[in-house]
Amino acid sequence: METLQEYGPAAIFVALLLAPFGGVLGDRWDRRKILVVTQVLSALQSLALAAFLGSVAGYLLALDLNYLSAVRVNNALLPALRQAGAGGVIVNISSGAALTPAPPLAHYGAAKAALNAYGKALAAELAPAGIRVTTIVPGNVLTPGADAIRQDFADAAGVSLTDTTAGIPLGRPGDPRDIAEAVAYLASDRAQWITGASLIVDGGELPSI
Repeated sequence: METLQEYGPAAIFVALLLAPFGGVLGDRWDRRKILVVTQVLSALQSLALAAFLGSVAGYLLALDLNYLSAVRVNNALLPALRQAGAGGVIVNISSGAALTPAPPLAHYGAAKAALNAYGKALAAELAPAGIRVTTIVPGNVLTPGADAIRQDFADAAGVSLTDTTAGIPLGRPGDPRDIAEAVAYLASDRAQWITGASLIVDGGELPSI
């Protein structure tokens, strides 16, 4: 952490967010820029709203957790990004539910769709300042929270947990490292002409173009 001190609170905050990615960025951490990854709360918290699925309160809370939280993080760190000059990058983490929302997660999918639209608009706003904004749209990734959600779906359908990811064309669910590799690419100079884009990282699962 001491090596990040000179890059300010924003860089330290981002380092903490990236910790679960298992150090994938490693020596690819570009100290000439500040990378922001907005990892907002997962669908697990939204599923806890089951009693409010049809209510306005449930949708408002889902938006607050899964969309507005990203807006707040970005707004808090934008002054540091602007001060750092051209080369800043924001990578928002969305969800495949934004593209193919299932009825039990309609509120979550709607919130993530809002995040996708926000990222596109923010990219146009920040492009003159040399700050790029992209969005990653993950598919089925093996994490404790996602596993709990898939188990709920499996129990409701009377199938096994493995069955919930059996249709992925590349033959396996994702690993957090797969998402981290995508973050590393979008944050690197190799993606310096990419902004306003949403990158689907799902093993070919989502039926979208």
